[in-house]
Amino acid sequence: VAVLPSGSFDKQARENEGRVAGQVEEQERLALNAITQARVLALVIFISFVVLSSGLGFGVGCWISQPLHRLSEVMQIVGHLDFAQESAGLNELRSGHRARIKDVRELQNAFYRLLVGIEAFTRFVPETVVARIVSGSHSRTLRLHVVDCEVSCMFVCISDFDKISDSQTEDQLLRILRHYHPVMTSVVEKYAGVVAEILDDGLLVYWNTPDPVSQHWTHACLAAMSQLKAMEVLNNKLEKEGLPRLTIHIGIHTGNVLAGNIGSDMKMKFGCIGDSVNLASRLNGLCKQFGVSIMCSGATQSLVAPLGILCRELALVKVKGKSHPTPIFEVLGHDLKTLRENRLRSSFGTEVSRVSQSSSATATSRKANLLFRLVTLGSLQAPLRGESPARRHRRRVGSSPTPVAGAAETPGLSAVGASARSNRSS
Repeated sequence: VAVLPSGSFDKQARENEGRVAGQVEEQERLALNAITQARVLALVIFISFVVLSSGLGFGVGCWISQPLHRLSEVMQIVGHLDFAQESAGLNELRSGHRARIKDVRELQNAFYRLLVGIEAFTRFVPETVVARIVSGSHSRTLRLHVVDCEVSCMFVCISDFDKISDSQTEDQLLRILRHYHPVMTSVVEKYAGVVAEILDDGLLVYWNTPDPVSQHWTHACLAAMSQLKAMEVLNNKLEKEGLPRLTIHIGIHTGNVLAGNIGSDMKMKFGCIGDSVNLASRLNGLCKQFGVSIMCSGATQSLVAPLGILCRELALVKVKGKSHPTPIFEVLGHDLKTLRENRLRSSFGTEVSRVSQSSSATATSRKANLLFRLVTLGSLQAPLRGESPARRHRRRVGSSPTPVAGAAETPGLSAVGASARSNRSS
């Protein structure tokens, strides 16, 4: 029997157990390190993915939203009908540049068609009326309604247009009207007038509707005198092209009318109804009989005389459709000193600024100054012939002028244009 110590049998086991425990701890440490590294890597990947996704999303969003933002700017321009305003979106649409995204490109094409349609619409209807329709700011815009207001009406036409039409070919006649209408339209619009009707050889113009215009009677007379001045330049151009010279007749009257949407629920237009429109057309027809270029009624003359517009009394006539005689005057020119004393420059500059709705104060001031130069320097400054209007008026106070023979039978122009030329020739 051999006796051995008890530790002789488990020493190797304890050594093996220690090695195994060390290896297990090493493996646990390595596993923990691996888990920590995996977590850090996952966090880095997640953060990188979030940053990359955010950057990519922001880039794609800007790529998509940039043309949409420019479309929003164009929508604001359309709302104000300020097509002359410089805009990157407007220039982009007109240049034909489109986004690469199909849906945005289709939206741009649709909006451009809308823009072209509205811009063309303003050539047929006064811009203020179109702006109200587009903005929907007035509940009465799309239904029949009229308001009683004071307006200045102007009828301007070409004298002996029937003879000119007979002596010219269709191409020559079209060239004449293409020169004539833009000049006449631009002049009245510079004086805050609204072209309501374009006749075959003339225009029907309103002041103080649909937009209010201060001293609209003065603007009407100044516009008429500037039209005569513009005709001198236009006739020189027509002569160079071998076309006949033109003479225009202008009738102006200030009075109350019913202005607004007239017609039916199916078809309507903006216009004015009333005797004032008819009287302006009949004064236009009387210009040839009296041998004058600009004729205004007594109502207009009484308003413009204190403001420096010089008129010569012609006669007291009874026009068709009027029960009482109407005094008529020839508009001769204006007194610059009186115009300045009445601060026409300031009031007219403010009015033009409001109508044009310019976004730049400097541009507005430049426009107002330019228009005032046209008022004061471009208008007809005809000398008075014979007795002065003031002395003539004082001499006639208390006495009634004798009506002109045959004036009661003088037909007037129709306000709708279809019978305007035939009535004038008669």
